[in-house]
Amino acid sequence: MLSAVKKIDISAGVIIPKPLLAEFGVATGDSVELKVEAGRIVIERVTNPPRKGWAEDAKRLPPPRTTRLNGRNLATKRTSR
Repeated sequence: MLSAVKKIDISAGVIIPKPLLAEFGVATGDSVELKVEAGRIVIERVTNPPRKGWAEDAKRLPPPRTTRLNGRNLATKRTSR
């Protein structure tokens, strides 16, 4: 399948037809990894994005301990679980 490199703002991109994306198993908004191997651009699906779940994990952290100095609260380190 032939495509063209198009200017997108200050970058460039290649339009990938929707049927090809569906066959590949990705949709608009999904994460993919790009790399160059032997002179070819390789696109791979990312099944588990590196930061997926970080926000939820951060909510489960215990609150930081505080120390008062000259009437001000100073955060020190997090308490252990």
